[in-house]
Amino acid sequence: MNNILRISLILGIFMFMLDSCNKTIAPVEEPEQTLFENIPTCCKLVTCDYKDPLDIKLRSDTIVIKNATAFLTDFGTISGIDVKNNYVDPKRFPGWNNGKIGIWACNTPTLLRKRRTGKIDKIELDFTLFYFIPPVGGDYSGYPIDLIRIKILPN
Repeated sequence: MNNILRISLILGIFMFMLDSCNKTIAPVEEPEQTLFENIPTCCKLVTCDYKDPLDIKLRSDTIVIKNATAFLTDFGTISGIDVKNNYVDPKRFPGWNNGKIGIWACNTPTLLRKRRTGKIDKIELDFTLFYFIPPVGGDYSGYPIDLIRIKILPN
């Protein structure tokens, strides 16, 4: 009788363990990253030719914009910039027009470039604005910048 109880107990434990192993565990969803800081500069991602006259001109005058707001779309496109209390001298940065200019950043984090939410998010950002005069026949659609920080704001 004791052997039957022992075998029953062992079989019961074995069946319990087998049943608990077969249950699927729901994957834990990680929260979406909303803050990107210490973004490597473009020159750390691609080789910059500091002897190239165009590159020298681009970096000849820069300004750091802090706590600006903008909109981030799918594919990491940034538009509708409001530089808030930062002053951008139109003589130093010709063609700059707060809110109506597009920006181009070669250092947009990969996670933002590949992001597909189907919505437009408001963001807060810090960036370095470079001196830029487009080639003859060009326009100011895509002002070059280096991103420093991006924060996706809650809706």
